[in-house]
Amino acid sequence: MIKRLTILLAIPLMVIAFYSCSDRGNTVISPEYGRGILFGGSTQHYLPGYLDDEMFEQHNIQYQIYFPYGYKDPSLGEPMPVLYLLSPFGGDHIYYLNHGLVEIADRMIGTGEIRPMIIVSINGKNRYGGSFYGDDWAGGRYAPAIGAIVDPANCFDGPTATMLDFFNCFLNTLPDNRGYRAISGFDMGGYGAMRIALEYSENFSAVSAVSAPLDFDGMYNNSGFKTLFRDIMAEYLARFPDYETDPDDADSLGYYYRNLSYDSDKPLQSLIFAAATAFSPHDTGIVNDGYVIDDDDSYFSETLIRSYHLPFDSTGEVRPNIWNLWQKHSIQNIIADYSGALDSLDIMLGYSWFNHDFGFNEQTKSLRYILERTYGMTPGTDFDTLFYEGYAGFDASYDQYVYDLLPKILKYHSEHFEVIE
Repeated sequence: MIKRLTILLAIPLMVIAFYSCSDRGNTVISPEYGRGILFGGSTQHYLPGYLDDEMFEQHNIQYQIYFPYGYKDPSLGEPMPVLYLLSPFGGDHIYYLNHGLVEIADRMIGTGEIRPMIIVSINGKNRYGGSFYGDDWAGGRYAPAIGAIVDPANCFDGPTATMLDFFNCFLNTLPDNRGYRAISGFDMGGYGAMRIALEYSENFSAVSAVSAPLDFDGMYNNSGFKTLFRDIMAEYLARFPDYETDPDDADSLGYYYRNLSYDSDKPLQSLIFAAATAFSPHDTGIVNDGYVIDDDDSYFSETLIRSYHLPFDSTGEVRPNIWNLWQKHSIQNIIADYSGALDSLDIMLGYSWFNHDFGFNEQTKSLRYILERTYGMTPGTDFDTLFYEGYAGFDASYDQYVYDLLPKILKYHSEHFEVIE
């Protein structure tokens, strides 16, 4: 039986810094609420080769752990549920802390609005701005490194354990109970949360994703990432107005690729490069992933190792052979591969009617319709919707609503954690 799916539309409010006041003047930390504590670190808990990360030469995942006031270690206190928060594109392990997570959790736990929980904020950022929590040699095998349980008895840093193996030992939780474990994220982190929850549903009971790239084709199969490819071309032509595009001219296309930039001032191009490392890396022969791409026109290379294939031509339209590689990683196709996961997962999707910087809200909305039309999940019966119009002057563009959505994320997961009698 399919569990109830909640769809939450983003509440468009101003981003508020950690422990700061909002411009509405009513968000303050009260001394009556006990303050949680933070523990930060990094871990090399990955299966051999999973985070060798040939592209970026980083072999660990940074994290911050929020322990609620009154938390006791496993030998002293009752176990607590754990929520894993995955960072968005461009964000890191302190992203949610900088958007008021500790203040919000302290207040909601202190008032009894949510049950005490451990919150682990995980860094998915790399040189290009984001790993997309993929599973390949080029961008790192983040999905299994975060979501799998392989060696639960391994409580120490080492190559035979995953992050869940380590945290199941390190945290005061119920390591063998998926009902005590949930995963969530905004933007790219929402994609990672959905992917990991679907592929490892035996380890998670609930997932939430806000304005995330969940349907690569987008609405009507002609938007999603495809819109971004065309936007990149338009951005490129604005910089080089004399450039003549010819999708059949390999030299022209190679020139186009060489002039693309992944610098921080070109976030859209950085985003596509980051996604390409996760979804269509170039098979250099270093690792045999079971495919070989015979398409020199789509090949982008910084060095012999930092190489991947871009899925669009010089007009911004998709190159089918490369796009098919991306499609394997689209959430709608992952659902098809793990369709049974929908029966056991509690799911919340959050998005806004306002345009996200990368249009990810539109991809999330598209997944909603896929769940309705393909899997027979109907509004009011199989899922709920909530629309919030927001405030004048603060639309729901990227980063404008994180502070005010976090309480709803925490409340949702608090209500869906299993209660141990």
